[in-house]
Amino acid sequence: MLCPVCDSEHESRPMKCLQAATLDHVGQCGITTEHSRDCLLKSLSVYVDDNPQWKKKSKKSSDG
Repeated sequence: MLCPVCDSEHESRPMKCLQAATLDHVGQCGITTEHSRDCLLKSLSVYVDDNPQWKKKSKKSSDG
């Protein structure tokens, strides 16, 4: 699956594309959680969800 923002295949979490998609979301959808039909952030979220290897791992506390 190609990135909906840049039409490339990423090997790690696409941070620059996330920034672009966030700006697109604010421009199209406003500052709400509702996405318009062609919102890049909505499409990018699906792309990231389809690549679970990019999920951030939770840090374990070092309390001893």
